[in-house]
Amino acid sequence: MEGDIMEKRTKLIIVVAVVIAVAIVVACFFLFYHQPEERKVVQMFKAFNEEFKRKSAEGYDVSEAEKYARMAKRAFKRGEYALAREYLEMAFEALRNAQKYEFPTFAVTRSNTWITDPITLYDFVPFGVVLEKLPDNRIVIDRKQGWTASNFVAFGMAYNENHTIIFHSSVNIGAGWLRLMFDDKRICMKLDGPSYYDSGGKYFPYPTVYTNPNNDYVIIIAYDEANRTWYHKIIYTKTEPPTEILYVKGAARLVPLWIGKAEGPFVVHGIAGVRGGQLCLDTWGGYLDFEELIECSYFDLDTGKKYEFDSGFTFMDREYHRNLPIGSWQGLSASSLVDGTIFNAMSFHNFEGEVIEFLFLTANNPLPEDIRAKYEFPDFEHIGRINFVSRNESYRFDDFTFWTDGKLQPEKYYISGNFTDEEGKVVGTVNLTAEAYAYWGRCGAENWLIHEGTFWDPAGQTAWGRSFVLWHGTITMGEETIYIENARGFGEFQRYKPAGHSAFP
Repeated sequence: MEGDIMEKRTKLIIVVAVVIAVAIVVACFFLFYHQPEERKVVQMFKAFNEEFKRKSAEGYDVSEAEKYARMAKRAFKRGEYALAREYLEMAFEALRNAQKYEFPTFAVTRSNTWITDPITLYDFVPFGVVLEKLPDNRIVIDRKQGWTASNFVAFGMAYNENHTIIFHSSVNIGAGWLRLMFDDKRICMKLDGPSYYDSGGKYFPYPTVYTNPNNDYVIIIAYDEANRTWYHKIIYTKTEPPTEILYVKGAARLVPLWIGKAEGPFVVHGIAGVRGGQLCLDTWGGYLDFEELIECSYFDLDTGKKYEFDSGFTFMDREYHRNLPIGSWQGLSASSLVDGTIFNAMSFHNFEGEVIEFLFLTANNPLPEDIRAKYEFPDFEHIGRINFVSRNESYRFDDFTFWTDGKLQPEKYYISGNFTDEEGKVVGTVNLTAEAYAYWGRCGAENWLIHEGTFWDPAGQTAWGRSFVLWHGTITMGEETIYIENARGFGEFQRYKPAGHSAFP
């Protein structure tokens, strides 16, 4: 009996050993089968990177090659080595056929706040200059002319006795971003694919831009020029009919904060990076159009409840971004984007007593003096506009000082300065402090994502994020002092903290 058991155990051990041995052989077969192909692709990547850097430094347009290289990298990560090799061969071919950049040059200025025009349809969609409309109504930009982005962003907050909705979604070239915050609930989603233009009728009876309609959500922004009225909605497409989850109607009022007309001159927003061997500035035009909130509703897909809001504010942020080369650069790959766009932008909306709103933007050049000395840098943006809605008066607000508590993700913000009439005469002063009560980082995170190191400061840190704030302090006009308590506002920032120092400003 014991002998039979021992014999069975021996056979079982032998069978298990054989199975393990076969598994090892099979694993080794696949491992060593793929290793030569994997090594070949790795060597191709190395050779491509060397040629890519050389062509980039010499001022060639390597964007097509870069596109195929990214596709190759994704295939490589999936273990599809043959496909990765095919994409790399296409990348090499694109490098061989690459043409040298012909960099456009154009004028920039520190401020365009002297412009007081209301927004036109052309300002909304400047076809033929900033934008092109394809036969299928896709909207695109000509990147070979230095255009890098064309953004439509609907900002706002609305509230009732029990709830608050914060919206800051965008329609961009090549994608869109859905960003909503209903009380403590945050919704963030990138909507891939092209954006489109409709002259009127698809979503609104007015000229409209919208994100890819094949996604689960569609972001829609429209403008009624005749009545200076903005419309914004977000729909969920997976119901029949589609469900409208956000609807906003806002009437533009008084004077927008003009960044710049489509034909320029633009203002300097920051350091864009290096393209074709040239150090480029991120310049931009566009506007921020103040609006009176007329209607706002939100439908919660999870609960099936609809919420109406009767108070709040909204404004339209329209951006045309274009790179401006200022000189050759040999220290960085031409395709590299750097965290050099260091800016602070904030809004203020007071509805207690007198209705007052302002917006301001300020940018900094973070590069060290040894790099700055090699180039002629223009002034960076430092602009603002304040609207006294109750008085039907609007003033330029370029003369201000802005600072924070010095943190990379600030809790407190300070502004002090003068606002002037169109001739430059001082009309009044602003002395205000804001405190953040919530933040929006990467895809809705409360904490901003910190990036370690920049090309000019390997030990430095940068971070992008938005904050939602309450303002308090004083605004004066002549002998009159207006006291501000808990005025709401937005903030958007790309901030830089040098090694061993506080963030600035």
